[in-house]
Parts: sequence; structure tokens; C-alpha cells
Amino acid sequence: MRLGIALVAAASVTAGLCPVEAATTTKYDGSWSVEVVTRQGVCNTYKWRVEVGGGRITSVEDNMASALGGIDPHGRVAVTLTRGPAALSVHGALSEQSGAGNWVSQSLACSGDWRAERRQ
Repeated sequence: MRLGIALVAAASVTAGLCPVEAATTTKYDGSWSVEVVTRQGVCNTYKWRVEVGGGRITSVEDNMASALGGIDPHGRVAVTLTRGPAALSVHGALSEQSGAGNWVSQSLACSGDWRAERRQ
């Protein structure tokens, strides 16, 4: 599972770029279903559950990766996901119900797109 970290793209967001306080409630908080598609490299396609709280990713599919960064008040996503030695940089945008963007992993030599939908 070489791209086990790659979802995490998805709501997939780089530390320090989104100054959202962890205790602040945002319209992006909640459960999201994120599909990560590889466009370049040998990483796989995945669909994961991502939890957002206070404008930050608080959980990625049973804590399979850690996330730094977040979603700013305008929905811009900038996150770095890590799992072991692998790292993934995720960028894009969310609306209140969906989102999309791209991701790249220098350590895995892969890149692609992500799409997110709010879970009910």
C-alpha cells in the first residue's frame, strides 16, 4: 500500500499556511469522503474518510496518517500528510458540500488529484 498516505489528500492542507485556530468551529468541520486518484507514478487510487474539526484535519481513516495545516475561512486547503518516511502535500479548495484539488509526494514519486464530498 504505497500510497496509504495519499488520501489524506485529499480534504484533504502545508503547516502554517492556514491560520485557523484549532478551537474555532468552521463550516468545513465534519466527516468527508475523499477520493485520491494517482495521475503520475505507481501509487494507487483510494477513497478514505477524513474528519475535520476547527478547520483542521483531525483524523484520516482510523489515524493512518498525521496531518499538518488546514482549511482557511475561504475554503482553501493546504495540508501536509505524513506516514512514516512518506509525505504528501495537498492543495485545493472546499465548498460547504464538496471540494477538489491536487496532491504531490516527492518521497513516493507520485502525484494526482483528489475530490471530496461531505458525508451525511
